[in-house]
Amino acid sequence: MTADSRRSSPWTDYNRRMRWFFGIWMGGFAVSALVIYASQSTRYEHVVFWLSLGTWIFACIVAKSRLMAFRCPKCGQRFFNPYWPYPEKCRHCGVARGR
Repeated sequence: MTADSRRSSPWTDYNRRMRWFFGIWMGGFAVSALVIYASQSTRYEHVVFWLSLGTWIFACIVAKSRLMAFRCPKCGQRFFNPYWPYPEKCRHCGVARGR
């Protein structure tokens, strides 16, 4: 497999979307906690808290939406089941994740 084919693989895109989602989810929590801790002694502590929380939630929603929009490379339908967000196979054609 060449570098170009690996880069354009649909499963590479899937893995990238998954990393973005978990990076925003966990990294956003850490960044929000640090920002809130740093602003504890300020007058605008509550504003910083809600702004940080809102930004983090919005980023998580955008990343999760991109992840859920991933299409199966075999059948072209949505790969994810809306009720189980981390499937092992396509809910339409049954192709295993990463194959």
